[in-house]
Amino acid sequence: KTMQDQQEFDYVIVGAGSAGCVMAARLSEDPNTSVCVLEAGPSDWHPFIHIPAGFMKRLPQLFTTPPATADLPAVAPFAIVEGTAPYTYALTIAGDAAALPWTFTAEAVRPDLVTAWNGFLTALETATATPLAIQTVQAAIARAMPQTFAETLLFGYSFDPTKGHVDLLPGMVLRAEFEAYTTMAAGSPDQAYLNGFVTSGVARWQVGRIVKNGVTCTVLDEFVGLVTSQGGTTVPRPLPSNRKVAGAGGLIDTGWSTMQQPLLRLVYPQAFPSCAQPGTPYPELNAVLLAASKLSDLEAATEAAHNGTDASARAAVLYFRGRTTLVAEIRILVNGVEQLVPLGTTLGDVLATRAQEPATVGLPLTGIRLTRGTGPSPAGTPASYDAGGGQPLRVDWAPAANAAMTALPLMAGDRIEIGTPPAGAA
Repeated sequence: KTMQDQQEFDYVIVGAGSAGCVMAARLSEDPNTSVCVLEAGPSDWHPFIHIPAGFMKRLPQLFTTPPATADLPAVAPFAIVEGTAPYTYALTIAGDAAALPWTFTAEAVRPDLVTAWNGFLTALETATATPLAIQTVQAAIARAMPQTFAETLLFGYSFDPTKGHVDLLPGMVLRAEFEAYTTMAAGSPDQAYLNGFVTSGVARWQVGRIVKNGVTCTVLDEFVGLVTSQGGTTVPRPLPSNRKVAGAGGLIDTGWSTMQQPLLRLVYPQAFPSCAQPGTPYPELNAVLLAASKLSDLEAATEAAHNGTDASARAAVLYFRGRTTLVAEIRILVNGVEQLVPLGTTLGDVLATRAQEPATVGLPLTGIRLTRGTGPSPAGTPASYDAGGGQPLRVDWAPAANAAMTALPLMAGDRIEIGTPPAGAA
């Protein structure tokens, strides 16, 4: 190198392994310190080379009763440690390259990682972490941890298609397709085939948050949530009797007081009612909404509802009359235009709307950029929270085949740019 190429650093770390990256992260917390990390090796074509083996995400106060430092929750590979101002805590994920979450198998969802995830969330709740704090930690992990495509929606939204449940989080939209039961006139032929449910209307409600008696609650509509929680109107609870419960008629029925809880989840029954049946008054046999104040209660109620048993002992329960279909949706941006898509939509689905979904051949995917929001927890030591920032996701890695990349599931807030970037763009 020439003299012009030479630079001076306060620290030089040789080796960008797990220990080197963690040390560099710690040293670089001081904005007045310069750190150089040196690493040798072949061309860095693989995306995981650009992800540090071990990372830290900044977190606010999480606990109603802060535990001692030695008692902060930790279930390998996840741990909560003391943070640096203005953040009270930090989330760390261990950087052992031979251990989870950095190792992958042929499994779409790694059972050991899910067990660790569930154990960590339980440890957070035991340590008095609030439901909002647990969701903050979930978002920090889901938007930064290396994971399979199937794990992306599980960790990000508790979306498990095999068990039919998904968390409803602020910013999401719940689409409701209502069906009314129609009966043919007396004497009409083939009534057994013609009587039944037909679509009668579609509604969309934006999930939001309100504060009720000092507790942050998740609601399907902030206007209705505020009016019903602050005394503007009272909504009676649907009448229960021997496990049978009157179904809700619409949005206003989500405003009865017990439904306003920190956690809200949509759960599907194992078998959906037939289009020819007149309906069922048992909540767990419909697409049902569960509202709970604790994660452990929500999990217990979810299992009961999906198995067709009473879930009301652990959570507030609400279903809509008829044969209502409920769908979780998220917002994404494609070339700056907002789109509302069902949760589970992939990058390939977006390309297909432009007749640009590639064939399954071994060519890299180019001409597309994807930026994912960082969520509530930034990395490093930012001087501000950059609401216009995000984490670029590389989908054009060669020699990766394009078919594999198009299966990437999208998350709320994903920003997709298709085509040649404008002049001067990064």
